[in-house]
This record gives sequence, structure tokens and C-alpha cells, in this order.
Amino acid sequence: MPASGDVMYFASTRKDLPGNQGKLDLFMAFVPTFFRAVQVRVQVVDECSGENIPATLTIRNPLTGRVVRDSVTFTEKVKDFVFGNEAFGTSKDPNVTIDLEIEASNPLYSSKKVAQRITKPKITRDRDAASKPDEYDVVIRLGQRPVLDADIAESQYAKQNPNDPEMQNFRGLVMRQIATITLYPLLNYVFFDVGSSEIPKRYILFRSPEQTANFTDERIPGVTLEKYYHILNIFGYRLRKHPNATIEIVGTTDDVNPEERQGGLKLAEARARNVYNYLRDIWGISEKRMKLTFLTRPKRPSNMKDSMGIEENRRVEILCEDWEIIKPILDKDPKVVPQPETMTFVLKNGIEDKLVAKRRIEITRGDKPWKTILTRGTTEPTVEWDWQNEEGEYPDSTSRIGQPGPKVSTLVPFTAKLVVTSTSGKECESDPITIPVKYVSTASLGAEYGEEKTLEKYNLILFPFDSYDTGPRNERILNEYVLPRCFSSSEVEIVGHTDVVGLYEHNKKLSANRAATVERAIKTRTRGVKQLAARGVGEDDPLYDNNLPEGRFYNRTVQIVIQTPLKDAQLELTR
Repeated sequence: MPASGDVMYFASTRKDLPGNQGKLDLFMAFVPTFFRAVQVRVQVVDECSGENIPATLTIRNPLTGRVVRDSVTFTEKVKDFVFGNEAFGTSKDPNVTIDLEIEASNPLYSSKKVAQRITKPKITRDRDAASKPDEYDVVIRLGQRPVLDADIAESQYAKQNPNDPEMQNFRGLVMRQIATITLYPLLNYVFFDVGSSEIPKRYILFRSPEQTANFTDERIPGVTLEKYYHILNIFGYRLRKHPNATIEIVGTTDDVNPEERQGGLKLAEARARNVYNYLRDIWGISEKRMKLTFLTRPKRPSNMKDSMGIEENRRVEILCEDWEIIKPILDKDPKVVPQPETMTFVLKNGIEDKLVAKRRIEITRGDKPWKTILTRGTTEPTVEWDWQNEEGEYPDSTSRIGQPGPKVSTLVPFTAKLVVTSTSGKECESDPITIPVKYVSTASLGAEYGEEKTLEKYNLILFPFDSYDTGPRNERILNEYVLPRCFSSSEVEIVGHTDVVGLYEHNKKLSANRAATVERAIKTRTRGVKQLAARGVGEDDPLYDNNLPEGRFYNRTVQIVIQTPLKDAQLELTR
């Protein structure tokens, strides 16, 4: 071979070629050369999860101006683009490079451009080597990490105190201590499991008479249902306090389930005697003051054609005519209420919705877990939160930062982040956000009440079945508790609720009629109020758990909320 290497000379005995002349003729042959190709492999992935996502691909060769387009999908995750010798123009320079312009676009992620430099491959005379292109792997990352934001309305306190420097441009939680009155009506029923006479574990019972010594119906912690689960202790305490009062204990069955029908009056008696024995043995109530009655079903049963109504008939009723025994619990202690009552988290997945398996919002206070909110789905843009932790508690006033001021204290803030779990199990976290918290005590009320108002809540329950008549017990609550608190400067809201038993539209109408009954009473039996609104929401927005019989009874309610300026409310504040 000569130095050029492009030809070669060889001697060969060839009879197959025309013109052969001898045994070792000299021949000349051209040495073949091969151009190698360039293969660009493009993959598009989500920025956070690393998972493949569909995208339209566009590659532009700035040297030749040629543009090629293709796409990747969830199934075809990588797309190969091959560039031959012609892609590098006519230059003989073996070191030609091109910066390919590669763009990936997805309507949910927008688009992104990257540059990939490729070099012209050297010529080879090896056919096998020529079949193997130079490879370039290009990974384009689209999208972003999840994003969490907070939409928090201005607190009522901030609106009323625009000149308070603590409240300037403040968007966060204000825990405000205000003067309150809350009325908790008593449901005088104890409900039982099917076929059982044992008082369910959710009811709070003392194990010995000594444990009753410090009990009082005025200091039961919690709200409606928490107080209700002390119902036997409330009756025991009041019967002990009023020794002339008597009660009737009525045990019943649902008279439908086989276990209930088989147990019959014996089961009803066993239920009543367990209540009877508790009041006698733990609270020391004389047997002479308690009458026992046993029925296969209540005199006023719940709906016998509905499974929930049937469940409600497995009960013990404690009947009494003495108001001191059956009256509601009235709580006048100042309450710390959140302002605003709820806030809204705004969520952006960052990754494509199809790649989202589940989401959660993790909320901490002072590096300690406070609440984890699991979203119902994977695409809703907002989630509402009521500030409470897993135990239903609000931030207390003891977690102050620095020295508390005379009115407003700064508390430990919330920190929240959105965690998105992809279908592959990888978790993507948003940057954390901080939600400030402040506490306003009753000391801020001072001598000048200004716009400060009371917050009073009264609930009426035990309406007659499918009726909007108030009944004697609710009438007494209206007359003794509600109507005297309606002043000319009061703002009154009346909301009727029902449980989920029965038809939706019927429940909506029934709740509206019950609310209207209370509205008429306020209009006709008071001197009038500043603002009065009444509505029925039926089974929407339940106040309590409809899966429990006691929850359904308490949901059959009319709630009356009264707000009155403190200067007019005639309410002594606890400092």
C-alpha cells in the first residue's frame, strides 16, 4: 500500500477477470472507506420524580438549518435521532462540531431547550465499526417541585384594630380570647351495641365512689359529645345535689335484629339495670328514687324502616321532670377562638397529575409534628384546614416567642410543606412555608370595649320526630337562655341541621322550618335585634359524626349564634 492508503497493489492468479495474462498478474484495487453516523438518544423526565413524561421533541441543526420533529410517550420513553455525514456539511475538516438545539414541550410543563454538541465521526475502513454510531444521551428535565401556598383571610381582630402595629399586614392565625356563652343540651339516652347490655366503652364511667368526689357538671372538658359521654355522671351528680328529684330508667331493644328480639324484655331489663346499678353503686342514688321500666321498643321510636333508626332504638332513656336534673350545661368561661376559623392551602403538584399516587400536607410547630392532612384526591387545587392538631386542639398561649405584650403575644408559628408521592413511590417535597400565630388575651379589651363582641352559641335538640315544633324542653331553653340574650344590637344567626336519615330534600325543608320556628320566636317575643338570619342546611355540613346514634341525635338541631357588643351584652368577664 502506498502512503496514501487509498489504493493497494497485489499479485494474484486470477482467471475470472478478463485480461489475465499469467500466474501472478499485478492488480490495483481501491480501499473502501465508511462514514459513521451519530445517534442522539433523547429522554424527557419529570424534574422532581425522575419519571418519564410524554413530550414533543424538536431538533434543529444550526449548520444546515434542518429541523426534525418526533415525540416520546409514557410507553416509548426514549427517542433516537440519527445524523449522517451530510449533517456536517461539505467541510473536509474531520473535527467539525455542531451544537444541536433540542426542545421538549409538554402542555402541562411548558417547554425547555437544551444544546447538545456532537462531533463529526472519523472515517473508518472497518465495516463493523462503521455500523456502530457515536452515541449521545440527552435527558431533558421538565416541570418543577411541588409548591404549597397559604390563603389566609384577615382576622376579625385585625380588621377591628387597623392601627395596632402587631396587626399591620398580618396574615396568619390569631388565637383570640373572647367572652362566650355556650349551651350544651343533654341527650338523656345511653345507646347499646346489638344484642349487648354492656354500657359501651365510649361512655366515661368511674370505677369507685371515691372518683366522684371532684366531679362537677360545670367543668367537664371538651365540647358537646365529650360532655355527653359523661351523661351518667352528670345525672349522678345532679341527683346527689338535688335529693328530692326522681328518675325513670327505661330500657329498650330495637325489636328488629334477631339478637334483640331473642333477648326481648330480658335484654331491655339488663340494659336498664346496668344504668340503675351504676347510679346506685357509684353515685349512691337511692333505689327509691329510681323507677325501672322495660320495653321491647321505645315509646317514641326512631325510624323503624331505616338501619340507623333501628340502631337508635337500642337504648336506655333517663326520664325526669325536674328541670335541675335535665337542664343543659351552660359554660360562661372565656374561650379562645381562631380567627379566621379556617385557612386554605393552595397546592401545585409540580409533576404531571397522572404521575401522582397520593399527597399529604405535613404541618409542624417548633419542630414537632402538629397535623398531617391527607388530601382526598390527587388533583384538587385547594385544601381547607381548621388549625387543629390530630387531637382537635388549637395552639395554646404558653408557646410564646419573647416577652408577651400587654395585648398581643407572638406564638410559635406553623411550618407546612406539601409531599407528593409519585406512582413509582418517590416522594417530592415543596419548600416549607411559615404561618405566623398570635394570641390576643382578654387584657386587650380594657375599659373601652370598642367593637369587641360576645360569642354565644345555643343548640336545641330533641325536636319531635319529623316535626318543627320546638317541644316543651326547647321552649324552656328559648325562654330562659336564648331570648333574654337577644339585644337590640345583637346579630343573630339561626341554622337548622338534620342527620342523614331520610330523603335529602325533605331534610333540607325540615331543617329550614325548624330554623324558621326559632326565627319567629325571636321576632315576636323580643324587642328586635340588629340583624337576624335563618336558614336550613339539612344534612349538609354535619356538626357531629352521623355514624354514631348520639351524633345523629345531636345533628337534629337548630344552632343559634348570637354576637353582641360587650358594652351592651351585660356579661361579666372573667379576667
